[in-house]
Amino acid sequence: MTISVHQKGKQYLLLTPLGQKHQIELNHFSPEYLSEHQLISNVAEGRGKVYFFEANNLTCVLRHYFRGGLAAKLSRDNFAFSSVENSRCYQELTMLNLLTENSLNVPKAVGARVVRSAFSYQADIITQAIPNCRELHELLRCEPIANDQWQNIGAQIRKMHDLQVCHDDLNVKNVLINNKQDVFLIDFDKCAINQNKGWKQANLDRFLRSINKQQKKYSDYYFTNENWQALLAGYKGVNNKTT
Repeated sequence: MTISVHQKGKQYLLLTPLGQKHQIELNHFSPEYLSEHQLISNVAEGRGKVYFFEANNLTCVLRHYFRGGLAAKLSRDNFAFSSVENSRCYQELTMLNLLTENSLNVPKAVGARVVRSAFSYQADIITQAIPNCRELHELLRCEPIANDQWQNIGAQIRKMHDLQVCHDDLNVKNVLINNKQDVFLIDFDKCAINQNKGWKQANLDRFLRSINKQQKKYSDYYFTNENWQALLAGYKGVNNKTT
């Protein structure tokens, strides 16, 4: 899938065919513009604000790129610039397109913006919103999840791993489940193809640690070892409908 790049001064507009179809423009990357035109339907809080908005009959999600960890103390949202193709947003659009074309449940890529200065850049990305969904983390705070659903989660992770895609931040908050019980994986910033061996188990271990970390924070958190075994069964392609 081709990503078109349009330059206007120091700004670059990156569009997938979906973004072109719905006429996404540079203005759509401005929260001020979206607010002024009453396009915002919801705002979510994370490392930064995430804006849900409507644009030409498409429900979109706008996210700004921020640094994490120790690097954030040096620069909150500036990244070294080498080329548009090497920017984090271009790489994420490319990854989402790859996963979508291979029938994974991920957000569909819409477009991105790169704002360049002399040696650095800032970036934003727009994806299509996934309707009627909740974080796995939110669900586990409210109720148990059936084991066949855990198998579905494992199966989605396995499909991603079979493409040699390593999710750099696979955690309980980056799994969504919609009202049809479909499982979606989100947030593919800094994710990459990895042809090495051994990382897949480490990726699963990372996901388990994220669940255990949240479970320690809350007295009510509906997760058991049986659930994890069901996830592993789904990952291995074992069909077991025990709930």
